[in-house]
Amino acid sequence: MKKYFLFIIIKDMIDKKLLTIIVLALIIITIIVVMFLIYQKCKEDENKDKKQQPTVVVQKYKNIDDEEEEEAKNEKYEDVDKNKEVEKIENYISKEEALKKREIENMKPYKIKSENPIFKKLIKEPSFLDRIINIINQYNPMVKKSEDYEFLKIYNQAILEDLNTVEKYEVRNNRNPIVFVPAIGGTQLVSQNTDWSKFKDCSFYQKFDGTIWLGLNPNSGGTCNASIIKPIYDKTNNTVKTNSATTIKVNGKLGSFDSCNCFNDTAFCLGGLTDYAKKFKKALENVGYKENVDMFAVGYDFRLVPHLGNYKLENFEDYGKEGNHFGRFFLNMKQIIEQAYLKNKKQVYLVAHSMGGLLTNAFLNICRRVLGNITFRFDNEDITWNKWVNKCIGGFIPVGAAFDGGSKGLKSMLTGYDPGVNLGTNSYWRSIEQILMGNILLIPMIKESYRDDTMVIINNIVDPQNDEYKKVNNNIGENSSINLLLREFGLTDVLNLYKNILDIKLLALHDPKVKTFLVYSNTLDTEAGGYEYDKDEKNKINFDKIKSMYYTKGDGTVPESIQKYFKEDHNYNIDNTFKNKNWYNIVGTNLKIEKWTNVEEKIISSEHSELITKNTDVYNYIINKISS
Repeated sequence: MKKYFLFIIIKDMIDKKLLTIIVLALIIITIIVVMFLIYQKCKEDENKDKKQQPTVVVQKYKNIDDEEEEEAKNEKYEDVDKNKEVEKIENYISKEEALKKREIENMKPYKIKSENPIFKKLIKEPSFLDRIINIINQYNPMVKKSEDYEFLKIYNQAILEDLNTVEKYEVRNNRNPIVFVPAIGGTQLVSQNTDWSKFKDCSFYQKFDGTIWLGLNPNSGGTCNASIIKPIYDKTNNTVKTNSATTIKVNGKLGSFDSCNCFNDTAFCLGGLTDYAKKFKKALENVGYKENVDMFAVGYDFRLVPHLGNYKLENFEDYGKEGNHFGRFFLNMKQIIEQAYLKNKKQVYLVAHSMGGLLTNAFLNICRRVLGNITFRFDNEDITWNKWVNKCIGGFIPVGAAFDGGSKGLKSMLTGYDPGVNLGTNSYWRSIEQILMGNILLIPMIKESYRDDTMVIINNIVDPQNDEYKKVNNNIGENSSINLLLREFGLTDVLNLYKNILDIKLLALHDPKVKTFLVYSNTLDTEAGGYEYDKDEKNKINFDKIKSMYYTKGDGTVPESIQKYFKEDHNYNIDNTFKNKNWYNIVGTNLKIEKWTNVEEKIISSEHSELITKNTDVYNYIINKISS
């Protein structure tokens, strides 16, 4: 009877779905209890970690106004546990360069203070830094804990701190505006609207747009970054363009120094290339220069510039067309120079580093020689290009200018030399370097770019002692030793792209006919032609082991010989490549490049990149020439 009664009750509960409700309730209660226990455990672990975490010294700001930041008060400091902070840095940072500056072993209580605008923003707007830290915690295995909020501030400052070592100058009231043109790789490039399904080498944590050259955010890591950077080469039309699966642009607004620095991604930037203009910019600001008022920069996509597409230099109406990458660079230069001139009503000084010097001199010579007497409207008057240069340009200051490139860059192209970041294997990066137009522009063309006027020497191909070498030693065009080299290495695509930009290379060797202040170094051993290599059993070249044979004096990248080029006349043999191009001063098959006039030299002992990154002697010289 009891069993029967129990059965009736159960049946009734089932009918009323009570049993289902009770079971669900029990499950929910169990989940809540388990979650509570997990929460309690996590809380205990967190408290334990906090007790063990070293104290990091950070200056605390309250309500800092942009114009009154120096009045920030109530600074609070805490003691630093030296040993644990050292351990912490070793665990979460791989930038040994930053650590060396800090003298960790003798660290004193550290006060974070920087004039860098993005760093001020990080301190004043913690939510901005939170966003960066969250990205690091989620995607970067090097940083493991979100508690490293304060430490990341110190990491930022470790990279930025020596900005404050820039020498202070008195404000110069009589300042000529300047336009700065960076070196190859000295422009920050950013990706946008990327279709990540097209980039198979990118893993999950790399798939978001942002800085792709040069910074640790977001796409750094082997072939992912490199595959996005890599242009697409159209062999049929001999043109290059960005992969259609992404958009790549120069960072910041046209004319802004943001194009030459990594201000928007401070926590991820590398030293060197992306930060290399910061200290120079700071030196200019110390004497009163203001960005976008009398201080400008023209960054450029060195992957594509200086390619002309299928257009001709003499057709100015084609400069803005799709695919004319040099033409667009030219128009950007013209626009910013005019903006600087009109804002200040003073002549503009062009300061250019490395390949920027080559591009800037080509720009000036196109104005002088190619466009010359064509008239256009500027500043309420009809003016020729020659008169425009005379009116707007006060001087040209090339710094370590690679007027004809250099052997070091050529060897980099041949070997796939890693430019300082992880961009995949040498063979993969080599395939990219051989279609980067900035690299191709820097393939040296004339004998003065090499040691003792010797040209490129290739084992078993060109011997400087025999007649075959002598025939090509002074040639420019098809029958030159550079062409022999490119053919020997099977680089027919490089050779075809190289021919596209020979006009620009030659124009960069001519006198710009403006006041020129040439800054360079001649104290370091510098590669200067000649390549030694091995072949395997299949007679294939081992590109990874190509070695330079000859060295000369220079800045470690650009030889001194090309810097002295302007001191005398030069004559070269040319072929039909340059037929009917009267702006080169060609007579028959002879090209004459006359010595430059109105040139002042300044020799400063320095490594090539450091001429701009940190050499205060260079800053002093430039500032004294452009202001008083």
